[in-house]
Amino acid sequence: MRARTALLLGRLQMGMAWGGDSALRMFATRLVRETLVVGLRAEGHEVSDDRFEAWFSGLRTLSDQPTNTIRPARAICKAILIELGNNEWELLARSALLLQRGFLAPGANGEFADQDEPWNSTSGEQFVAANRLLESARKLLDSIGFDDTALPYPWISRLYDAAETSVEFARPEMMLRVIGDRTVESWVAGISTWALDTVVGAYMSRKALHYPIPLPGLIVSRRGRRDLEDWDEDESARYEDIKWNNVHNAIWRVHEWLMEAAEEAVAIDRAIAHRRSSSRARELAELMTSFGSLTGKQISLMLETTRVGSDIVVRSLASDGLLARSSGAFEVRRFKRIAFDGKKLPDDQHEDHLDGPLSAALTKFDEDMADIDRLLSRTGRSWNDEP
Repeated sequence: MRARTALLLGRLQMGMAWGGDSALRMFATRLVRETLVVGLRAEGHEVSDDRFEAWFSGLRTLSDQPTNTIRPARAICKAILIELGNNEWELLARSALLLQRGFLAPGANGEFADQDEPWNSTSGEQFVAANRLLESARKLLDSIGFDDTALPYPWISRLYDAAETSVEFARPEMMLRVIGDRTVESWVAGISTWALDTVVGAYMSRKALHYPIPLPGLIVSRRGRRDLEDWDEDESARYEDIKWNNVHNAIWRVHEWLMEAAEEAVAIDRAIAHRRSSSRARELAELMTSFGSLTGKQISLMLETTRVGSDIVVRSLASDGLLARSSGAFEVRRFKRIAFDGKKLPDDQHEDHLDGPLSAALTKFDEDMADIDRLLSRTGRSWNDEP
């Protein structure tokens, strides 16, 4: 399993080194999304993809079940987004900052964020606590040192051992609950290893990984807080297998996200090949392909456009078969990308096939931009080049 993990690390680094700009942008956004989802699940939140996207959009709560005993979801995501927004890999930092602009999720007590100030909520103390976990993760990683070797096996073993003995990251002991006249044992739902997963890439990038990316799900904890010497030989051997299988699977998932991003980048190129290179359609297609459903409000915030401008971009992607419109809570329109089927679009597909009040404006807008492109092509410049 260690040999397979080393092979995966090599493939991941080669894929990132040779990946195209579009694929890497989508890969970075996918990494941010999955880090958020894995972090929420680690803390005990029941998260499905559709529910996460609706919650992130501010349309509904994350769960219908009581979550007062779990670390608030909004505080976790806010801490992760800010942490990744300061990442040394520029594309990852840009993706995190982009998602920050569209983060409209409800706060700790179910209140919905102020639409004018989406980061405003009453979960300030919980955010501070979540941010302290990230600081504790950095301190723990600093404490175990780093080996001067290309393969991080000893270092990862020390990381697992340190996490098992830490107050913040080891799974708590079982709790005793009284139900009627009986006492039962139950596991505490939350575990904060997501903080280690978020910052671990910055340490692995010193030797074993060239990019400081998060590795969601890298750390798995034993059931309970028993020290290694409390386990018999068979139990310890099984845990070693579990540990290295988990490390392999975490890196495999990240590698798969990169491969999917590369395939989807080709599909987007094929679908919007007839559009000008400066079109915002590509930016939105990449964002929704790598993240998921968004509302019109989020699209305007993320693209930093007016509602009319974002609607034009949405309609252009809908005409290319890349988006579908649905209705969420409060009758807010949501736009969900359509899974690519690998089919080539007709060569004559064009915005003229659109209907609605904005079709004429869209056609005129693209005609004007095409004229500008033709004019600038004579000087070898693009309309969005720096002066």
